[in-house]
Amino acid sequence: MPSSRSTATRRWFAIAAAVGVPAAAVVLYWFPPTESSFYPRCLFHTLTALHCPGCGATRCLHALLHGDLRQAAAYNVLFLLILPFIFFNLVQTWAAALTGKRRKFRPSPSWSLALLSGIIMAFWILRNLSLPPFNLLAPHTL
Repeated sequence: MPSSRSTATRRWFAIAAAVGVPAAAVVLYWFPPTESSFYPRCLFHTLTALHCPGCGATRCLHALLHGDLRQAAAYNVLFLLILPFIFFNLVQTWAAALTGKRRKFRPSPSWSLALLSGIIMAFWILRNLSLPPFNLLAPHTL
């Protein structure tokens, strides 16, 4: 049984997330990452001029907030495909923190982490090739 202090801390973080995430979404909606300089830059891209698997994720979210699914996919298709799973897990974690209940984690099959890692690595390599159609995996504007 969690202590009342840890439950209170979890609830505080849940409330902070309930305020912070919509506030961040409003900022992302009104200030495009392509035009605003206060968004963090990708250190990997800055140092190597190559795209990491996460490059374009902020622009992808901006496009999604504006309802432009095609442009979101052009910025980062892998992030777009993984986003529903991320969202589902975040909502479950948030709800567990708010209610004070422990979240029940179901173990994933041992092969799933290896598969996900392989997909991310393949995406990372392929999006940096300048050959068609792989060059379409790099973040681009339609």
